[in-house]
Amino acid sequence: MYGRLFIALVATSVIITTGCIETRMTQIPDNAIIIDTQSRSGYEKNHLACATSLPWYDIDRRRAKTVLSDKTRPVVVYDLTGDRIEAEKKQLEALGYESVYDGGSMYSLRRLIEEKQPGSVCSTFRKGL
Repeated sequence: MYGRLFIALVATSVIITTGCIETRMTQIPDNAIIIDTQSRSGYEKNHLACATSLPWYDIDRRRAKTVLSDKTRPVVVYDLTGDRIEAEKKQLEALGYESVYDGGSMYSLRRLIEEKQPGSVCSTFRKGL
């Protein structure tokens, strides 16, 4: 639900800076789902309101299928620091997901959302599952 709101906001070309890594997200379809790949405890502490939890250590065929049933639906993945995203992106692609985007760190993705639509529910943080 919130993923569609977010993606509609970033349909134009943008650059997210995560530390020294720049990630280009261009024309992401509005039906993308936002995936938080932090550990369960990290997700419980803080996550974007529009995100679904899929911890990095649970990215396998069975678990990914329960969260991401449609392999053609675009996916934006992020974690707390953005350091593991490339590996997580490759894992999802290896499982057959067709459009996986690197969302970088939780804070850079939040900043991007807030820039595109100030006050968006998706740019707020939530605690707990």
